[in-house]
Amino acid sequence: MYMRQRRVFKHLGLRVRRNRLGFVAYVLFYQMIMSPVSVWGYVQELLGLQRRWR
Repeated sequence: MYMRQRRVFKHLGLRVRRNRLGFVAYVLFYQMIMSPVSVWGYVQELLGLQRRWR
């Protein structure tokens, strides 16, 4: 995904900035939010519960 986005940025004349702290924060917080949500989705599927998409 990074490589594809980099090509699009290059085509548009934009520059990909390197922000290591931002990347680490994104990875940590994204995982903290998405992991429980993903597990809950698997539980709903296994139990045959109705899911709501918002």
